[in-house]
Amino acid sequence: MMILLRGITITIVLALMWQFIVVAFNLPPYILPSPILVLKSLQQYSGLILQQSLPTVIEATLGFILSGFLGTLSALILIYFRPVRLWFLPILLISQALPTFAIAPLLVIWFGYGITAKIITTILMLFFPITSAFYDGLRRTPQGYLDLAQTMNANKWQTLQRIRIPAALPSLGNGLRVAATFAPMGAIIGEWVGASKGLGFLILNANARMQIDLMFASLLVLVVLTLAFYFAIDLLIKSVISWEIEKMNIKNLSVSLFLLFFSSAFATKQQPLIVVLDWFINPNHAPLFVASKKVSSNNKVLKLNSFLLPIHLKEKKWLRLIKQISR
Repeated sequence: MMILLRGITITIVLALMWQFIVVAFNLPPYILPSPILVLKSLQQYSGLILQQSLPTVIEATLGFILSGFLGTLSALILIYFRPVRLWFLPILLISQALPTFAIAPLLVIWFGYGITAKIITTILMLFFPITSAFYDGLRRTPQGYLDLAQTMNANKWQTLQRIRIPAALPSLGNGLRVAATFAPMGAIIGEWVGASKGLGFLILNANARMQIDLMFASLLVLVVLTLAFYFAIDLLIKSVISWEIEKMNIKNLSVSLFLLFFSSAFATKQQPLIVVLDWFINPNHAPLFVASKKVSSNNKVLKLNSFLLPIHLKEKKWLRLIKQISR
């Protein structure tokens, strides 16, 4: 709610400053239209702007999805295949030194004026922040987590699935947030170079015809689309990634302790339930490790199964794990 109020306040202040500049310097509409004139143009051409916004939204969405897939895949390849990293990482850096405006005309020549060139332009803009953020998160996996996985005889796939990727997801989320702000602009750049529809096409045509009020109305819609894209991705990330490496959730710790006392009812002398509290190994999860120890008649240990109860698991899954342990 406070974010919404701050956004409305900033918008009102900027609009008042804009109106003051127009009135104070007596600027004509073809130089700088007033906010009132832009709102009137937005209402007058609402159907046209909506029609031209749909291709831009489709291009930005598809470009973002493909960038996310290619970026995460590239980061995984970079972290696990050193020969590929030695060759691919410099190429990745060099690709960011080339201006997108210089490459976009070539994409139009190669792929035509359709949607493909716009999607590729968007991918080129979004690919690097997603790849670099996820790769950095994978490299910064706490060594204690990796040592724990090695102690429990986890293979590379299990370490990747249960340790490296969950630990790097907050970094990936940051990369996706950055990419979300550039996604509409990537589609717009592709439309500026060559297109027959889209917000970029509408902005260029309005500028060429000196319809500056229509151009500003289109830019206003572009700003709204960018904000909507960012907050939608931010909300999705917060719902999926509900933890951070540096923080401990006290509420979930209380649930863990409750499950600990609940599970003690299943313990027997022949099959005791051993619980170890460790605050160092995994501060991302509730520090609860449960081991089921099966003892033979001569009191020799036959098998020791260790389980980690993650903080983000639902309670039903926790109970199912405890039941499996107690058998």
